[in-house]
Amino acid sequence: MTFNYLKRANELFNVKINLLFQMNIYNDFCTILINQKRMRLLFFVIIVVSFVACENDLSEIERFIAKDDLQIEKAKEVSILYSDSAIVRIRIDAPVLHNYLDVVEPRKIFPEGVSVEFFDEKAEVQSQLTAQYAIHYTKLSQLVARDSVMVISPYNEKLETEELIWDDKKQQIYSDKFVKVSTLDEIIYGYGFRANQDFTSWEIRKVQGRFKIKNTQRMN
Repeated sequence: MTFNYLKRANELFNVKINLLFQMNIYNDFCTILINQKRMRLLFFVIIVVSFVACENDLSEIERFIAKDDLQIEKAKEVSILYSDSAIVRIRIDAPVLHNYLDVVEPRKIFPEGVSVEFFDEKAEVQSQLTAQYAIHYTKLSQLVARDSVMVISPYNEKLETEELIWDDKKQQIYSDKFVKVSTLDEIIYGYGFRANQDFTSWEIRKVQGRFKIKNTQRMN
């Protein structure tokens, strides 16, 4: 009886030892898992912080580059010539020019007015555009004229509006604003205008009124 009791006690002791050992292994395993999760979380936090830091750095760099590249050339009494096949087709005159050398949006601003002359193959003026203010977008090849815009055709027809766009690629001039066109025998009012840059062919999209004038009356 005593031997069996001691044997049984020894078996119970071994079972407890095994259970404790297994529990220690489990605890160690859990500790490893917890540490791995903590490491992953720490790694994720580091990545997020790094990404935000990089994003801020990139924005600062872009802001610095944009500011650095935004150089302005200023000139007075300028004349700009555009030629095609060695023939001058367009001439731009302005009292003041601000040339913005922006890599994103290079442009020329004429803050004190501009005059644009369009020539034919014989170097004769076909039409003339004038305005109190204009900006030319280099990449778009467009000139936006504002304030007291006027275009005169070779037939002595006159367009007046507050904003007009000259598209060099399409060789057209157009506006969505209110326009007034004066011809030799009538005055036409309306909204929306489109013509070729020579102003030899044009149309008003929404005519609001037409008024006949006498042939002896001169246009203002």
